Amino acid sequence: MAKMTGGEALAQVLKAAGVEYIFGISVGSQAPFTLGAMRSGMRIVTVRDEKCAGLMATAYSKISGKPGICLASGPGAAHLALGMYEAFNSANAMLAITSDAPVAGQWRPGSTYMDQQALFQPITKWTVRAEALATLPDVMRRALREATTGTPGPVAVIVSNPLWATEGEFTIRTETEPAHHPAFRVAPGAESVEQAAQVLVEAKKPVIVAGGGVMLSQAAQDLIELAELMAIPVATTHVAHGTFPSAHPLSLGVVGNPVAGSRERIANTIVG
Repeated sequence: MAKMTGGEALAQVLKAAGVEYIFGISVGSQAPFTLGAMRSGMRIVTVRDEKCAGLMATAYSKISGKPGICLASGPGAAHLALGMYEAFNSANAMLAITSDAPVAGQWRPGSTYMDQQALFQPITKWTVRAEALATLPDVMRRALREATTGTPGPVAVIVSNPLWATEGEFTIRTETEPAHHPAFRVAPGAESVEQAAQVLVEAKKPVIVAGGGVMLSQAAQDLIELAELMAIPVATTHVAHGTFPSAHPLSLGVVGNPVAGSRERIANTIVG
């Protein structure tokens, strides 16, 4: 076990999970965390307001296949909601770390306490308020696991202000591999692949409609190779926009535009 502050312990857990970037605005109480993160080699990307942090973390998750980490404090955490809503709807792994005044002090004049759990619960897979110093590493590990397993999505960890700078004895585990999503790849059976291939071979006017699963599985290059091999036009949903090059001769653009709509209407086989 090693002696460190609660903020440093949180930073060490993220480092062990392979986190490289943290997007957000840090306040004074969070200094042990941000300084610990920077000393560990992580980059703090400072933004003009918290809304940008949430959206940047979501975009990072979409592109990298790793959980996007964002940071806010007190009422400013409300601005993360837009990015978290997008991550929730698009199944992107995201971890929001926020600070808040202790519940016991919420009655005091000028308190920055806000019921962040009520705010985040409708748009997260899991929301937790950390009130005990000793549990911080376990809470953070579970948060990363919740964000990346099953259907990926956003989670929120709300840390009570006094815990950031409070010292304690912690054991930080060494993770076997970096956090990423999907945490466990599920491959289709050989029979299912053969059936899908047979459908494409027999189709006279096939069209591929690529959705968010292509992005989550980091399968954009596989999609391009399949389309070019069989000369199949490709349309994407809004979530998967960018997984197939818009300038590609086989691109139909995003579902809903006139070009994609006309080809879908005349296609005799649509693969999605």
